[in-house]
Order: sequence, then C-alpha cells, then structure tokens
Amino acid sequence: MIDILITSLENLFGILGTFIVFGFIFNVIQIINERLIVSTFGFKGLVITGYIGTVVHELSHMIMAKIFNHKIVDFKLFRPKKALSDGVFGYVKHSYKSNSLYQRAGDFFIGIAPMIFGTALIWLIMMALTPNTYNDLINNINVIEYLNSLNNIDINSIINILLLQTKVIIDSMFLTKNIFSIGHIIMLILVYFISTHMTLSKKDIQGSLNGLVICYIISIILTIISTMLKNESIFLLDSIIKFNIYTISFLMIGLIFSLITLVITFLLNRILNN
Repeated sequence: MIDILITSLENLFGILGTFIVFGFIFNVIQIINERLIVSTFGFKGLVITGYIGTVVHELSHMIMAKIFNHKIVDFKLFRPKKALSDGVFGYVKHSYKSNSLYQRAGDFFIGIAPMIFGTALIWLIMMALTPNTYNDLINNINVIEYLNSLNNIDINSIINILLLQTKVIIDSMFLTKNIFSIGHIIMLILVYFISTHMTLSKKDIQGSLNGLVICYIISIILTIISTMLKNESIFLLDSIIKFNIYTISFLMIGLIFSLITLVITFLLNRILNN
C-alpha cells in the first residue's frame, strides 16, 4: 500500500508539480513587488494597478470555476474603496457538489487561474496592440532548442536559453523603435498592471491545496486500477514529460514578465525615494 501511495504522489507531482513550483515562484515575486509598490506609491499604487490587474485576476477565477462546473455564488471584480480599509480588492465566491471529484479537484486550478490566464492575456495583448513586438519574440525565441534542453534535463543549456529569452523580451519591449507609439505604451502599462496582480492570495492557495488533496485521491484510485490491471498506460511517462515541457515553456514567459515588472518597480522605488 505504501508503494501505491508513493507512486500516486510521484504521478501527481509529475502532472501538477510544474504548476505548484511556478505558483510558489510567482507568489514570492509578486509579494516583493507589491511591497515595493506600496513603499513607492503608497497603498493607492496597488489600487491604481488593480483597476485592470484585479479584474483580470478575479475573472480568471470565474472562468476556471465555470470550466469545472462550479456555481458562482457572489463576486466583486474590483472594490477599490473597501480595499483601502480591509485590503481585499476583489473576490469570487463559488460552490460545488461535494460528491463530485471533478468539481472538487477543480479547486486546485481555480486557485492558480490568475497565473495561467494572466500569462495568456499578456500574449493576446501583445498580439493585438504590438504585433511587431510579438513577432520579434516568436521569431527570436528558439522553442525547439528549449524543449530539447528540458527533455534532456540540460541545466546549463536551460539557463542560457532563459537568459537569452529574457534578453529577447527586454529588447523587444524596451529597445524597440516603436517604444513611444501609443499601442506600445498601452501594452507596457497593461502588462505591468496584469503582472502586478498575478499573485495568489491566501484563500487562493488554501483552495488550491484543498483541490490538490482531491487530485491526490484521484491519483491513488488510478494507480490502484493500473496496478490491478497490471497496466501502466494510465500514466504515460512520455505524455507527462511533454505536458510539463510545454507548460514550463508557457509559464516561463509569464515569469519573465513578472521579473521585469519587479525590476521596474524596484528602479522606481530607488529613484523616487532618493
């Protein structure tokens, strides 16, 4: 039985581990960023970025809740005045059927939704407002080489590629000849606002952990079935590896944007407080 529990945990982490690790890193970055914003502009700095960032954050929860067939009980996409007193910028209250493993497992993805949809929206904004910048990124990021490095677990190569990706993003966003165009300026502002609010709240993390427990139970059930059938095809190693490779590639772009946002806030903090 212990072997089944361990195997189930390995299978679970193999599928969801990427989201867990990135969720932790995103959270650390955004907590530091929020503190710098408050230190630089006061709490109202978070309110200003929240007009877009918080709305995207809460909509992400709503969309994912709908995907997992949760019932939306109540929501506030943005409540700036009340946030000044209680620190809560917005919320989405949802319910589910306690006997549905699918709905209960959905808590995990609902909790991390801002990280997923925030990254996706950044890509869409760049495609719509600054297609030249978007094309520069697509043409200069060697996805195939990145995937091969991840697949071969070549750490040095992965680090070099990530550094190159970061340079490409910085060059495309801040060293482009179109940097003073209206579309590019709007894109930079939107990306900053969205990245600032991709962090997960305590309730988001709590909800994700609740869903993660259910996901583990599902993993145990599938592992037992696989053992009884003497068939390991339920968890295909190649499929899990490919899934993680593409997930890392997708979330890494959002992580780089978050790091750039953190650097910008840090520089503003140093300039305005000196």
